[in-house]
Amino acid sequence: MTSARFQTEITLTGPVRAPAQMLADQHYDGHASVHDEATAASLGLRGAPIEGPTHLSQFDPLATLVWGQRWFEQGCLSAHFQTMVVEGDEVTATLTATADGPARVSASKSTGETVLSGTASVGPHHGTTECEARLARGPGTERFHILDQLE
Repeated sequence: MTSARFQTEITLTGPVRAPAQMLADQHYDGHASVHDEATAASLGLRGAPIEGPTHLSQFDPLATLVWGQRWFEQGCLSAHFQTMVVEGDEVTATLTATADGPARVSASKSTGETVLSGTASVGPHHGTTECEARLARGPGTERFHILDQLE
């Protein structure tokens, strides 16, 4: 990775946001997805989860401050989601950049729960991404899915 502009670690924090549910009317092969309120309720969820791309878009303003236009041309965001967000939850995104390696990213609810953690970088050499690091550690006992805990 070409180094960020900073020789020391710097953390950028975005504003508190309340993501909107944009997939409520989406259907797959004639059935609704988990992003539909009724489907989410049938699974025992307290609401329909906000889709991943909405969370990932919260990092664009932060990454643009670090890498400028290169973020949109060669950017890579790799994240591990740890909890669901439903409409009405407030979320804050952070990006911690250093001169070496990928930046660390995280998003958390106003309650303190971690929504996701991962890496952000620009290419062509991205360094080790969050996904690559997790896969290299092997299956272990760590949960890799959120929905697999539902009955």
